[in-house]
Amino acid sequence: MKKALLLAAILLAQNAEANEKFFVVNCGQDEVYIALSAFPRGLPFSDWEICTCLQRGWRGLECDVEVKNSKLAMELERKNLNIINSILGE
Repeated sequence: MKKALLLAAILLAQNAEANEKFFVVNCGQDEVYIALSAFPRGLPFSDWEICTCLQRGWRGLECDVEVKNSKLAMELERKNLNIINSILGE
């Protein structure tokens, strides 16, 4: 009886996974599968950005262009303030 319940649970889990739909992005020899449920309004990245993230080994927020751009802007602002402070002698 326990084996039958275990087999039923496995089959139900496989059916649940089989119903998941994916965005498929072709990156040359590689294919990237992204779950549709993760981005219901569509991908926030272009195919080129996804392939670049794959090539560089970036994961998660590292691939988010807005986060990368805000970090870059903060770094540039910090460097500019350091230059201004060194010129003014403060």
